[in-house]
Amino acid sequence: MEVVQAILSLQMNTYFSGIDDFETELFSRQDELRGNINENSLDSIFALRDTIENWSDLIVPFQELILAGQEAFVAVTDFEQHLPFRLAKRRVERLLMLIEHYQKDIEVLLDLSTTVSNFRGNEIMKALTIFTAVATPMMALGAIWGMNFKNMPELDWKYGYAGALTLILITTGGIFYWMKWRGWLGALVRMPKKRTKK
Repeated sequence: MEVVQAILSLQMNTYFSGIDDFETELFSRQDELRGNINENSLDSIFALRDTIENWSDLIVPFQELILAGQEAFVAVTDFEQHLPFRLAKRRVERLLMLIEHYQKDIEVLLDLSTTVSNFRGNEIMKALTIFTAVATPMMALGAIWGMNFKNMPELDWKYGYAGALTLILITTGGIFYWMKWRGWLGALVRMPKKRTKK
């Protein structure tokens, strides 16, 4: 039985280099995603999650072998004192601890990417809504005076054109400043503050 435990322990040792490679890839991906989350970020995070899940599936059978050995030799009082068994058990525990830690890191990356994507989507919808609200008076008044009715008294007014432009500017500006007063424009129109030189 000690030979089996020793083989199991040696086999566990070979997995650490693969986990180290995954750790390097995870850290480099974290550096890439820091402040640069784009449409490909979710795909890369899902790829990392698939990889760590595969690692978990590889290690769990070894944990099962260790538990099965404890069950099979439950009557042997000094079974757990054998060095190969303890070494194999420690290595499996360490690998599972690393896998669990990296899974949490990946979940944090996934949450961050999802939050940023939702925020950007909200900002896009906000910008489109503001644009629609501000442009509505221009479109509505332009549609009215773009009609081809015979009886349109504004066409005969001396200052009809200037009055129409003034009305469009006043309503558009009024809606814009009303939305700004309500605080609905937010960061869309906030200009960066100039740094004062010391």
